[in-house]
Formats: sequence, C-alpha cells, structure tokens
Amino acid sequence: MIGDDIEISVTEVRGKKIRLGIKAPAFIPVNRKEIYQLIQRENLASTRAPGKVDKLISLLKK
Repeated sequence: MIGDDIEISVTEVRGKKIRLGIKAPAFIPVNRKEIYQLIQRENLASTRAPGKVDKLISLLKK
C-alpha cells in the first residue's frame, strides 16, 4: 500500500519478469516511466510552438 488509496500487488511471475497490478483512484495518474517521460516531452514541446497557436487563432477568426 502507498498511503490509504494506492494498492500495488504482484499479479504474475515468469522467470526474471514480474507483472504488477496497481489500484488507485481515477484522479491519480498511473503511467510507466517511459510513458510519463513521453507525456512530459509532448507537454514541453506544446508550450514551445506558439506559431501553431497563432495560426489556429487566425483560422478561427475567419
């Protein structure tokens, strides 16, 4: 258990690999590290692309 709301359990063991199960409230994001890092990169990239936002605004004004 992590706190009162998050439960982690081992659901499968195969050789040197394990599978984990995670139960958490819907408002708590649960992602693998590589997915979390991808989300962070995409969020950062979206803040650095003002040209795309400006183009969208100009299209919406037409």
